[in-house]
Amino acid sequence: MTARPAPAESPPFSVVLPLLFLAPIGLVTAGLLLLNADGDTLVAINAPHTVAIVHAIALGWASTTIMGASYQLLQAVLGGHIFSYRLARLQAAIHVVAVPLFVWAAYRWDTAWMALAGTLLATSFLLYSILAATALARASRRGVVHFGMAMGLIGLLVAFGFGLTWVGALYHLWFPITLGLLSAHAHLGLIGWLGITILSVSEQLVPMFSLTSQRPSRLPWIAIGLTAVAVTLFASVLPFQPGVPVRVLLALVLTVGPAVWAFGIVRGFRRRSRRKLDIHGRATMAALPCLLLAAVVGVGAAIGTPFTNDAEPARWLLAYGALLLGGFVGATLVGNSLKIVPFLIWIHRYQRLAGKAPVPVISDLVNVRLQHLALGLIVLGSYTVAAGSLAGSLLFIRAGGVIFAAGGVSLTGALWWSLLPAHSTRQPIGARKATT
Repeated sequence: MTARPAPAESPPFSVVLPLLFLAPIGLVTAGLLLLNADGDTLVAINAPHTVAIVHAIALGWASTTIMGASYQLLQAVLGGHIFSYRLARLQAAIHVVAVPLFVWAAYRWDTAWMALAGTLLATSFLLYSILAATALARASRRGVVHFGMAMGLIGLLVAFGFGLTWVGALYHLWFPITLGLLSAHAHLGLIGWLGITILSVSEQLVPMFSLTSQRPSRLPWIAIGLTAVAVTLFASVLPFQPGVPVRVLLALVLTVGPAVWAFGIVRGFRRRSRRKLDIHGRATMAALPCLLLAAVVGVGAAIGTPFTNDAEPARWLLAYGALLLGGFVGATLVGNSLKIVPFLIWIHRYQRLAGKAPVPVISDLVNVRLQHLALGLIVLGSYTVAAGSLAGSLLFIRAGGVIFAAGGVSLTGALWWSLLPAHSTRQPIGARKATT
């Protein structure tokens, strides 16, 4: 069951919205970096520009969006008070400086600057973890969303611990960074942090926005629990470079939890009261095929030869990342942010005036065409990059980068549109009665 939101408990405007508004810059940056894709992109998944692209999306767009949205959800939905808004603003400021610095350093493969940026990122994630953990501990409304966010927070800490260690190893030459170690770090971040958090938050937002008639179900608990166990097992075994049968088994196990979650989401959609899908519903439906295809491509990448080209072994891994990070995570974040931001702006600007003066409704604060353009471009970009990666076509990969960048610009425009003066207003109830 979803928790009942309490909009009056929302944190200040300045805590949540700056993160949500700045996050798409990471997507635009990743798209522009894809224009420089070269032969190394298809050969080595740890090529500097590929590392920069992945972190621009994962840290710059996805994590930044989730941080902003979770501050709102932790307080207004779960009832967990953020103990210091000043600390939250400091965390956001450090994060928006650290991410571009790290992406730039990774692109240049400057380990000294990567170490400095990693230290700043560690500070940001530590502050966020303290704020989120204390809010979760204080939460008055608990359930599967609370459980999933706690699991995601653990995934974040472990993933970042791995990442910071790998940066230190690059700078100090402690030990070689193998593909198994990189894969463990990547999956802890993509699935342990971003994936589990998205699965859990969707259990709140999908029923709430689609007006789904809910029945008590264990499926969300099972899905999140299985995903947490699977990614832990995956990250524990991959560093030891297991053979193909073990890799394939781990990849298959990793798909079970998300498959259970997707089944529950589709089943819930069939019982929805709001028959016409809005931007959030369409984004959720667009995300599910990306998740399915990512699972298939991920298993193919685990098998390796004959699916992967031995001369260009990174092809399937790139396609997997494009579908999972750009497609599934991306589409979900688009739907969530484009529903949350107009609502928050209405709450902070107009709620106190409702019934006293003419105020707009939330639909007056959105540009539907721009919203759907952003969603369509981002999903199309993920498919284009994935297709180009599988085909070994740098032209398609670069075209996907252009589409991603355009999607990021459209998303930015759709978010900022909500800040413009409303295009229509409604009379207060009392005024309407007086004129009739």
